Amino acid sequence: MMDTLVPRSPTLLDKCRELRDSGKRLTWPEKGKKGQPKATIANVEAFLEFAEVSIIFDEFERRALLDGIPDLRECDDAAITTIRGTADFFGLRLTAEFTDHAVLGRVITR
Repeated sequence: MMDTLVPRSPTLLDKCRELRDSGKRLTWPEKGKKGQPKATIANVEAFLEFAEVSIIFDEFERRALLDGIPDLRECDDAAITTIRGTADFFGLRLTAEFTDHAVLGRVITR
């Protein structure tokens, strides 16, 4: 059975739709033969940049925090599911494990 990806935070999806509707373009750096985006780190980075989402590792709190997803602060399973579901809406199909790896790979230490 195929799981249905529904972003847990509709606000990220709404934010991305507004960005798209305002003319901001989401350009996939790596595409397959039919033009669909590939599940790559570069495409996850392109999506996060488009969505204006950043992940910061807070040394004091000792955890990864989000900036750019309304109603979500910690980079936890709910945040990863939200990012994955919203990316899926825009055509980027990712596994949960790959999304986790790719998103946490963008952590900035502060």
